[in-house]
Amino acid sequence: QQGVLGFTIDDLIDWFSPKFPNYLKIDVDGIEDKIIEGAKNTLKDSRLKSVLIELDTRDKEYCQRVTSAMDKAGIKLVKKVTPNISRQSDFYPICNHIFSRI
Repeated sequence: QQGVLGFTIDDLIDWFSPKFPNYLKIDVDGIEDKIIEGAKNTLKDSRLKSVLIELDTRDKEYCQRVTSAMDKAGIKLVKKVTPNISRQSDFYPICNHIFSRI
C-alpha cells in the first residue's frame, strides 16, 4: 500500500500559488467529471487557453456531460483525435477531446 495526497485543481492553485497553467491534460479513466468539478475556477480563468481530455467514447452521455461542463466554463470542443496506438484494432474507443477558449 502507498498513501497519496490529493487536491482539486482549484485548491492546489489557491493554496500553493504555482504559476497558473495555460494548458491542462486530464487523463484519469472515468473521473473526468469530478476533476472538472474541482477545477471550476481554473477553467473559467482566461489565462487557461486549452484543455485536452482523454475520454472513452462508448459512453456518449458521459462524454456529453463533460463537454457541457467545459462549455459552461467557456471552453469549447474544437477537435477529437484518436491517439496513435501500436496495436491497431477495428474499434478503439479512446479519443482525445481538445477544448479551447474561443
